[in-house]
Amino acid sequence: MADGRFIFFWSFLGVWLISRFPYGQAAEVPIGVELAPLQHLVINNGEEIATLDPHQLYGVPAKNVMRNLFEGLVNLDSCGQVAPGVAERWQQSADGKTWTFYLRPNARWSNGDPLTADDFIYSWRRLAAPSTRSPYSHYLIDLGLVNGAAVIAGQQPPKTLGVRAIDQQTLQLQCERIVPYCLKLLTVVAFYPVHAATVEQYGNGVDDHRWYAVSHFVGNGAYQLQGWVVNEKLRLMRNPHYWDNAHTVIDSATFLPIFDEVVDVRRYQAGEIDITHFRLPLIHFQKLQQQYPDELHYFPLSAVYAYQFNGRCQRFQDRRVRQALSMAVNRQQLVQQLIGQGERVAYTLTPPDINGWITTPPWVDWPEARRYQHARQLLKAAGYHADNPLQFTLLYSTSELHEQIAVALAEQWKQHLTGAVKVNFICEEWKVFLHSRLSGQYHMARNGRIADYDDPSCMLHKLRSQHIENDCFYQSTRFDDWLDRASAAIEEHQRQYCYQQAELQLAIDVPLIPLFHPVAHRLVKPYVGGLSERNPLGIFYIKDLYLIKHPTVPSGYRP
Repeated sequence: MADGRFIFFWSFLGVWLISRFPYGQAAEVPIGVELAPLQHLVINNGEEIATLDPHQLYGVPAKNVMRNLFEGLVNLDSCGQVAPGVAERWQQSADGKTWTFYLRPNARWSNGDPLTADDFIYSWRRLAAPSTRSPYSHYLIDLGLVNGAAVIAGQQPPKTLGVRAIDQQTLQLQCERIVPYCLKLLTVVAFYPVHAATVEQYGNGVDDHRWYAVSHFVGNGAYQLQGWVVNEKLRLMRNPHYWDNAHTVIDSATFLPIFDEVVDVRRYQAGEIDITHFRLPLIHFQKLQQQYPDELHYFPLSAVYAYQFNGRCQRFQDRRVRQALSMAVNRQQLVQQLIGQGERVAYTLTPPDINGWITTPPWVDWPEARRYQHARQLLKAAGYHADNPLQFTLLYSTSELHEQIAVALAEQWKQHLTGAVKVNFICEEWKVFLHSRLSGQYHMARNGRIADYDDPSCMLHKLRSQHIENDCFYQSTRFDDWLDRASAAIEEHQRQYCYQQAELQLAIDVPLIPLFHPVAHRLVKPYVGGLSERNPLGIFYIKDLYLIKHPTVPSGYRP
């Protein structure tokens, strides 16, 4: 990649290939398939969402909805590869630092307004502005956009951000360095455009006095907002102004915020839900495998399930305490006895699927007795033992799975550390839990990280010392330095080596305890067509789906 001619060749080839296939992925109905007269999809989203603002969102449930209400420059196809979105083609400069995107002339907002390069400029400046306080503004830094860090820090005005409009259909990005994962990063929800006039008129008030209220919502995705009853349902309908509306089949969709896995399955069995959440009830999983062998689908998921320490909490300041608690966890037992759905034990933050290598602490290969003995010695050296136990609280969000894992962890620590640890529990509903974790109101908290894009940087950068999403408040100049080296690396093998060293630093410092890399299982009705299981991020768009003719079951969730 150091050779500019090499970069130009592949950039030219990418543009040529894309020009040969002008459409992004869309619903492809096989010949002979008879479609259902009612094209309305019901999906359980697992939790209630807090916002529909791409610059303020936090959590997977909100992203699932926003991918259908908005669209960025690029999308992901069924295999997780970058595909055209608002931009129908693009090219990279010979030095690799300038990207030019050519927008579709027929791109429109849901109110019919033309969508132009200026909309992206407005949106990204808003994303960067300190006043927005976006939890995802850091992605502008990850993108390497000129002046990104300075604008976010308030040292430069937003207008100096390295993005400009050559004309209404041509957007150009100027980066400070070569970013190999640039296109992957641009699929992230934070880079979606927002409608400037609507945002400026209504702002960020409450109820109908917020720009994304149902009464005046304007997006640019394949769907628009039709209704939203908090804690009950959120309904979308087709956007007739979407550039590829002619290839969209499903007319409307309902997202449900059902967090109870058992209730989710019961409503699926009753025919009220077409696609369940990816978290199925543990106690019924084997039965579901037998009962619905053709409807239980496995979806890859680049993610990690962990418990994180509050770095500001005095009892966890000593690294030996964190190391001992991690070392005393029998991850294999957790996975086999509690979950057993194909999960893999985790000793690193980054899933192997993303980087292709596995880094583990040296004690992983020790016999269990040696590990637990060493963990007890570490705790004792830090001043904790049966007569002076380490006491703290585990915070988790409402879920059968989360509760069982928290209880199992406490039991393992009690057993393996011979009374040197005492644990209490706090369970909070999703939005309250997020606020508690982000504000640091916890001792130790559950953390489920799902990659936003397919690259190690996605998971690791969020633990940078000053990162806005670093809600375990981890501070390490060595870790930061390895990430800086990775960003500056030209060759891919150099970049991967730096990320590997960053993972090794995490294994030493233990700001969090990775437990396992989850998988996603959903129950999907056999009449749902177009759903791909090949996207490594487990992402799908409703515009790519269709419903085959079937007997319709009465449901309050359908029109």
